[in-house]
Amino acid sequence: MPIKKILVTGGCGTIGTRLCEKLLEKGYDVTGADIQACKWNKKVDALTKRIDLLDKDQVEKLPRDSDLVIHLAANARVYDLVVDPERALDNVTMLFNTLEFCRKNGVKRFMFASSRETYGNSGQAVHTEQDAKIDFCESPYSASKICGEAFVRSYKQCYGVDFIITRFSNVYGM
Repeated sequence: MPIKKILVTGGCGTIGTRLCEKLLEKGYDVTGADIQACKWNKKVDALTKRIDLLDKDQVEKLPRDSDLVIHLAANARVYDLVVDPERALDNVTMLFNTLEFCRKNGVKRFMFASSRETYGNSGQAVHTEQDAKIDFCESPYSASKICGEAFVRSYKQCYGVDFIITRFSNVYGM
């Protein structure tokens, strides 16, 4: 089944905005979901639903006919989550609510934005997927991403939701 309709959570963030722009250029039907407005692109902002992914009732307002969900939404500043670890729990809850949305609505394709933080400070320059280990968990942020990867994998096992996990590193932008 071809992918036509894509839902991007965190669609107004640095990565989300650029991704939405590129998907639109390629002709995909894109809907963003974000708690904030898009300050970089008015077209992306117009395609974005103001949704708090921590609120299950709001999550139910997302488009049910999506072919793919790309989950970028997260509290992403490592230091901020060390200072306020409850924000790491928010990351897990937003992911869980989004996965549940997919399960309940038959969305079978999911991409999850994880982090190189899952590798910890191993001293290695190059990593394989297997290098991410709970023993290297150094912050509440990295714990939220390790937990997230486990949740995504469990939804494949239990509910048949196919997935891709990406581990971003040193993301920056304006």
